[in-house]
Amino acid sequence: MTVVLQMSDPHFGTERPMAVGALERLCGELKPDLLLITGDITQRARPIEFSACEGLRRQTGRAGAAGHPGESRHPALCGDHAVAASLSAL
Repeated sequence: MTVVLQMSDPHFGTERPMAVGALERLCGELKPDLLLITGDITQRARPIEFSACEGLRRQTGRAGAAGHPGESRHPALCGDHAVAASLSAL
């Protein structure tokens, strides 16, 4: 059976360590084949916020990842092409 874990509107830049830890534990228990990150991925579309998202994705280790940003945080709309490249790597 394929397991998909969706995380919606994480707003990296405002994340709380307890919530991130809970998600890491859940990924460890469920061992998802895919981590789907949707909605507002970051709070302000800053590179450091995308880096925090990438760090979580790497920590889950077992899952592939796909991202679909909300329109208010989409890097193309924020004018940061470096961030757009980082997001497309998800």
